[in-house]
Amino acid sequence: VDNRISPLLDQIGQLSQVDLNLLLKDDDGGLDMSKVEEHVGRRGVGSIFNNINDGKLHNASEYRRMIKLIQTVASEHSRPPVLFGLDSIHGANYVGGATVFPQALNLAATFNPKFSEKVGEVASRDTRAAGFSWIFAPLLGVGVEPRWSRIYETFGEDGLVVERMASAMIRGIQMEDTEGGTPARAAACAKHFIGYSQPRNGNDRAPSHITRRDLYEYFVPPWQHILNSVDRPWTVMEDYNQVDGVPTVANEELLTYLLRYRFQYTGMVVTDYSEIYNLEEWHHTASNKIDAIRQVYDKSDGIDMSMIPFDVDTFQTSIEILEQDGKISRERISKSAQRVLDLKQNILQLTHNVSLDDPNVPKVGSDRTEALQIAKESIVLCQNNDNVLPTSPGKELNVLVTGPTSHSLAYQSGGWTWQWQGAPDDEWFSYGTTLFEAAQRHTNWTVTHSCGIDILGQDCSGNNGGSSIEDAVKAAKTSDVVIIAVGEENYAEKPGDLPDGSMELPKGQVDLVKALATDSETITVLVYFGGRPRWLKAMQPHVDAIIIAFLPGPDGGEAVLDIITGQTNPSARLPITYPSDASSLPYNHAISQRCTAGTGPLPHWEYTPSCPIQWQFGHGLTYTNFEYSDLTISGTELWYWGAGQISDPTKPACLDISITVTNTGNLAGKETILLFRFDKYRVGVTPEYKRLQDFTKTSELQPGQSEIIKFRIPSHALTSIGPQDDSHPIYVERGFRLGIGPYSDCRADGANELCFPGSIHFRSGLDYQGVCDVACDIWQRQSCHLSWDCWKDCQIAQQKEEAWGWDYVDCLEHVIMSHDTVECWKLTNYCRNVFHHHLSGSAKVEIGVLSFFVMATISLVVALLLVRRKTRRKEKAPHHELVPNYDDYNDDNGIALQKFTIL
Repeated sequence: VDNRISPLLDQIGQLSQVDLNLLLKDDDGGLDMSKVEEHVGRRGVGSIFNNINDGKLHNASEYRRMIKLIQTVASEHSRPPVLFGLDSIHGANYVGGATVFPQALNLAATFNPKFSEKVGEVASRDTRAAGFSWIFAPLLGVGVEPRWSRIYETFGEDGLVVERMASAMIRGIQMEDTEGGTPARAAACAKHFIGYSQPRNGNDRAPSHITRRDLYEYFVPPWQHILNSVDRPWTVMEDYNQVDGVPTVANEELLTYLLRYRFQYTGMVVTDYSEIYNLEEWHHTASNKIDAIRQVYDKSDGIDMSMIPFDVDTFQTSIEILEQDGKISRERISKSAQRVLDLKQNILQLTHNVSLDDPNVPKVGSDRTEALQIAKESIVLCQNNDNVLPTSPGKELNVLVTGPTSHSLAYQSGGWTWQWQGAPDDEWFSYGTTLFEAAQRHTNWTVTHSCGIDILGQDCSGNNGGSSIEDAVKAAKTSDVVIIAVGEENYAEKPGDLPDGSMELPKGQVDLVKALATDSETITVLVYFGGRPRWLKAMQPHVDAIIIAFLPGPDGGEAVLDIITGQTNPSARLPITYPSDASSLPYNHAISQRCTAGTGPLPHWEYTPSCPIQWQFGHGLTYTNFEYSDLTISGTELWYWGAGQISDPTKPACLDISITVTNTGNLAGKETILLFRFDKYRVGVTPEYKRLQDFTKTSELQPGQSEIIKFRIPSHALTSIGPQDDSHPIYVERGFRLGIGPYSDCRADGANELCFPGSIHFRSGLDYQGVCDVACDIWQRQSCHLSWDCWKDCQIAQQKEEAWGWDYVDCLEHVIMSHDTVECWKLTNYCRNVFHHHLSGSAKVEIGVLSFFVMATISLVVALLLVRRKTRRKEKAPHHELVPNYDDYNDDNGIALQKFTIL
């Protein structure tokens, strides 16, 4: 494989990804073979992505024929097969005839990872049927900014839910085809690395203002668990964003330190759309494109492939020039090119050829039943005053269905459906059921439809002399049930920014709801279709029931109606805190982040423990009742032992929890079990009000049936970022309580029956030092701990008042990152000569020869720079400074090792 791309230009070709539309004719959208010859044949472009943007929907066979022609050209020029990528976000949503599933936010509302895996599996099969073998999904962003136009692509605001749902989808996507399909396997692309999901003002691509501590506490864990798991994705995509002012695409800390070193990720990393060129055009951190390319490929080992997507010549020529000038090493280019080929090998692309006939093509679109079931379990019943729902079965009813999303497959499905910004109209759909159509099919219902208002809140009467709201009110006077469907227009990414930043729906939609709420005898049901949790506060008092459907897909109308009529017992829960106004916060906000209550003139003196919200994270109603009983826990202590620390087997390192869930109602149903942790205190760091510790979902329980739910909490699941260092999870002493369900509040009401009795104490040995835990873990991962006791020596160093601060950890990490292979003596000699007496043989001799020159040089540099040394964070011994202090030598990106490695 290496020999196939040994020439420099061939390697650069493997790093190049272009938009499929670059290769199409301007007139009819067909392939322009001269462009294919130029870019694939002569330039050796290694990857092509995107759907055909010609205003038409193309099926799997059409794409497959096009890809077959391109691969033939690659083969004729002795090029490796081209890697084809597609945004199959919720099913193969760009392939005509494919099954479109609910969006990711809906999947999260099911709290059932098996559904996410199924969506990944079907998306993979249908995308591969079209000839594509690379899927740009799932999105691992923690969705804490409700205004963000990509919130519906996330799995919600909790990192644990994101981790489990994304991991399951990756497993489904990368599952190998055993039935003869080619490509036989697809690669998932986890995106977007990292911190993209908290833009400062809610606008897409706005800078993320995330403290380093919050980044590592909340945004890093889903990535770390997934990239270190057996279901790790074969590719990662960086984001459009900038964290703390540094664009991710050129951010050495995020890509080299965090992704490549901390996560040990060896897979292929691709930029987002034109993001290298954006260093000049969007971020303004590069003077020109060649400088932008140099910034990405010079020091950082993060990015491999550039999603160019059109200006191929500049990209390829610039890298060639930079390599010739010695500004980008040939080794750096070769390493990235090899990662691309390794990916192609992993997905069997180097050994399997795409044929025109494929067994997966007839299967495209065969999973509508599964999509409908997932939709039913993803729709949240948030309000049901006086149990007005479900409607009476078998009773003849006059029903009005109205509102801007009541008769639209497009608005049920959202962006990334057939087109980037979503389907322009319902003509793009080959199947589906709107809410109005589903109501028409219901037996014993006489159904009337009125548009009510359009999606922008404007009159939709067609100038018939009256207003559309008046028409709806007139129809409602003879109705027993009024179903009002409101929501958002379609959007994706930056075009979906809210113009004024307000989460209020158009005034006309609010006016429609208020106008229809005049007859107390009529049941009024509000249904919301949309990708963001738009405020419903002004509508909520005027309706009897509220259903949050988000974006359930083309059959979402049928799924909603089945909940209204009781054919489906709702079991979904909100995967985000549903805001009521701009003061609403995610559920896991800091306990110190309080609001002030009161009306009338200021000042107000009532400080509330949480700010106003519409509904809590995890909220969701059902038509039956579930009772929790027999809450048991294995103990009142949980012990943690650091890397190398001697553990005490008599101290419990896990907590075992058991709950009995019983269906005490009259209908069969499923219950989502949410286990929350409430830290009463956390030494040195303010805790969250509460935090999701675990979750699961019961099977369908019949009336009177019970199920025992068991959770196990290992001590490492409670590590967090401590007070002295802002990027390494360690043991932090705390006392906490556990509660079940979104309505448990073990702070405000300790006697709540949903709270486990008593407090639990998180403990470790008296000799625990967070810095020793991290440092010894580094030594262990380098296999440098076998002949000596790292933890013991750490304690000795502390007793001798020698430097064991976090600078030492920084030094170890920097040395490892600056060497392809790290010998143990280098960690000792370059950072701290504490352990040299434990090394043996040649290492001792080598250290003996080098130590004088190394330590003398370091001492001289330190002496010259003492006047500008910074005060560093310390643990236990704040006055013990490390020699050398690497911060004195850091460049703007925080890494400068050459002054040491050349010694």
